[in-house]
Amino acid sequence: MKREWFSQHPPAGAVLLAADIGGTNTNIALFEQQGGRLAMLAHWEFASRELANLEEALSQVIEDLQETLGTGIHIHGLCASGAGPVEENVCHLTNLPWIIDGEAIHRDLGVKTVVINDFSAICYGVPILESQAEEKLVPIPHTDGRIPPRRGVVRAVIGAGTGLGVGFLVEDRGEFHAYPSEGGHIDFPADDEGGDALRRYLASRYAPTPDAEAVVSGQGIANIFAFLVETGRIEQDETTRTILSHPPEDRPPLIARHRSSHEGCRRTMELFARLYGHIAAAFALTFLPTAGLYLAGGIAAKNLPLFLESPAFMEAFEANCRPNIRAVLSRIPVYIITDYSISLYGAAYAAGILIHD
Repeated sequence: MKREWFSQHPPAGAVLLAADIGGTNTNIALFEQQGGRLAMLAHWEFASRELANLEEALSQVIEDLQETLGTGIHIHGLCASGAGPVEENVCHLTNLPWIIDGEAIHRDLGVKTVVINDFSAICYGVPILESQAEEKLVPIPHTDGRIPPRRGVVRAVIGAGTGLGVGFLVEDRGEFHAYPSEGGHIDFPADDEGGDALRRYLASRYAPTPDAEAVVSGQGIANIFAFLVETGRIEQDETTRTILSHPPEDRPPLIARHRSSHEGCRRTMELFARLYGHIAAAFALTFLPTAGLYLAGGIAAKNLPLFLESPAFMEAFEANCRPNIRAVLSRIPVYIITDYSISLYGAAYAAGILIHD
C-alpha cells in the first residue's frame, strides 16, 4: 500500500471517501467538501491483485485515518466506482473477480456506501475540473482552428484505455446527474475500403461482429497494427518484429512510442485516431453534448500530439455527408482529460449528492 496525506488538520466540512477500483490498482481518497468545493486530504493506492476484496483495503484506510485524525471522525459516505454494470447498488467487476456490494460494505464497516459505474464517476468529475482545475482539460481545436464555447446542460465522456467506456452527464438546476452506457460495444465504423478490410480481419477474432472497443482501445491499437502487418500494408522490419515479439497487451505503448520514427507505427496511430474521431462523432450526435465532449483514458492523455497536431481525429469527427450535421458537430467543444484522479473527484461528488443522513 502507498499512502500520502495532503492535510492532517481535522476537516471542517463533510468528510467523504471515494474508491476507484481497477484491474491493476485500487485507489481510495479522503475528501473534505466545503462551500461547494472538494479538497483531497489523503490518498491510498493498493495493488488490486493483492487484495481479497474492496473491504480489505477500506478497513486499512479507515484504521489509518482514525489514527491520524482521531476516532471521532464521522465519514458522511463512501462512493465506490468500478468497471462493470451496476444494479441494486452492486457491481460485478469485469476486470477483477470481485463483487462490490454497497449494502454489505455499510453493514460490515458502518459507512453508507453507493456504488456507481467507473464512467459515471468520470462524468461527475468533469464539472469539478471545469471549476477547480480547468488546465487539466485540453481543448482539441476544430479543423478551422476554433474552440467552440461550452453551452447547454449535456456533457458526454468517451474513454479509450484498456477498453472503451462511454457515459453522459446532465445538469439540472445546478445539480449534476451521470448516466452509464455500454456504448463501447456498438458496431465499429468502416468508413472506406481499408476499414472494410479491417472489419473482415477482426470478424475472425470477434465473431460475429467486432465492436468499437476492438479498434478504439489499447487492444484496438494492437489489433490495427497486427492487421496492417499481416495484410502487407506495412513492411516488416526490426521495429515491427520487436513489437510483435511482445504480448498483445504490451504492444500499444511501444507502437505509440515509435509513432514519430516509424512509418508503420505512424499509420497505426493515425488510423486509430481516425476511427476514434468517427466513434466520437457518433456519440456526439447521439447525446448532443454542447457543454462538452470529453476524451478520458490514458491513450489520449499520453498522446496529445496525435490529437492536437495531426488532423486525423478532428477531420474524422467533423466528416458527415450532410452540411447541417457537419455544422452541429463543429459547434461541439472537444477536450482531453489529463487528470488521472478525475474518477476519485467524481466519486466523492457522487457520495455527497447520493448519500443522505
